[in-house]
Amino acid sequence: MSLTWRERIAEAEARGALTAEDRADWQQFTTCPAQEIARNAGLPFDFEIAGPCAFINSPVRDILSLWRLGTDAQAHALHHRWADCQRLLDALEDRALALKREQQG
Repeated sequence: MSLTWRERIAEAEARGALTAEDRADWQQFTTCPAQEIARNAGLPFDFEIAGPCAFINSPVRDILSLWRLGTDAQAHALHHRWADCQRLLDALEDRALALKREQQG
């Protein structure tokens, strides 16, 4: 069973750093926190890779706001600012729920 990003970050905080696998997974659309949270909220967050570019395909307006929050959270994790990282994951979850409400509305 794989860990959620919250669990992975808690382990990283206890250890003092993200693992190499954590850092690599955070860089991939298929394994990043934004994808996990979008999936848990029931938001379509698909992507395709064409050469050096990745294109996110979603009918949800401003789905990239999730990716931006996840990227900001990663920066805090890489600098061992765990509380700020958790705060941004909270914001990411809140934004995903807001996007889900907009999609349904």
